Amino acid sequence: GRAGRQGDPGASVFFLSLEDDLMRLFNSEQLIKIMDRLGVGEGEVITHPMVTKAIERAAQRVEGHNFGIRKHLIEYDDVVNKQREVIYALRREILLGDDISDLVQEDVLSVVHALAEKRADPNQANDYWEFDELAQEFQSLFLTPLPITGEERLHIGHTALRESLSEAALDKYREKETRLTPDVMRQLERFVKLQVIDEHWKDHLNQLVMLRSGIGLRSYAQKDPLVEYKAESFHMFQDLMDTIEHDSVRLLMRAELVQRPEPPAAHTQQLEAKKAEMGYLGGQPPAGETPGVPPPAGAAAPVPGRPQQTVRKQPKVSRNEPCPCGSGKKYKKCCGL
Repeated sequence: GRAGRQGDPGASVFFLSLEDDLMRLFNSEQLIKIMDRLGVGEGEVITHPMVTKAIERAAQRVEGHNFGIRKHLIEYDDVVNKQREVIYALRREILLGDDISDLVQEDVLSVVHALAEKRADPNQANDYWEFDELAQEFQSLFLTPLPITGEERLHIGHTALRESLSEAALDKYREKETRLTPDVMRQLERFVKLQVIDEHWKDHLNQLVMLRSGIGLRSYAQKDPLVEYKAESFHMFQDLMDTIEHDSVRLLMRAELVQRPEPPAAHTQQLEAKKAEMGYLGGQPPAGETPGVPPPAGAAAPVPGRPQQTVRKQPKVSRNEPCPCGSGKKYKKCCGL
């Protein structure tokens, strides 16, 4: 007690059973047999150096095992940290940059190229290309028809198709920028991009948690769960970036500015009449004034918003002076209670 409270020298002794989990998990059966041969009774204190060394070895093995677990967990966390660095770097570029039109135009081209690869396989002849689906998705994204006629579909190549789609998409983007003015377009781009990134990044984190909770089952198929987790999370991150680009372009091309409607004229007139009736700016009328009742003739009109100064009608009475009521007592023991 005193050693702990007042800092006096003291000593502590720890007792560990040979049947403890620490010893049982790390082969203490042989040590128990040796102690039985030496005639050590149950509950007797054992101070043999062999027992002490066995406990130290068991503790070191437990520490090494726990360190391996922590190191393994860090490797899982590093996957998320690397993806977080990419997302946060992109957000900083958007927040700190004055003009992100180049980034948005890169997204437009990336979405167009992905759409062309999806519906027009360059390894196949254009007879097998899905022009109808391509026209429908292009119209849905950029609100403009496919810039390829029926006759051009028979002879156009994949490179020419990508260039034609890219030019039409960028023309639609520039048209919207001209209509909204560049300043408004920059603000709209920043707002849309940040909203899409934040929304999909939160969903991506939830998906990674679900993936990690069940990735350990891959070990039954003789696969390393960490390697499988890295591969799966990488593909999910690629899909995340593609989704961010796609949704950013789609929302940006569809977004329009809507002016807030003005309040009705009758409502505005009622507010003005109420303010004129009160004759001040605040929540309560000045002291001594009644709303709607004009002041008496010759009285000075109160200044709106200026506090009224209190005028004391009687002199201030000290606590130890005789009470002005005439009782003969001190003020503090009479009316000053």
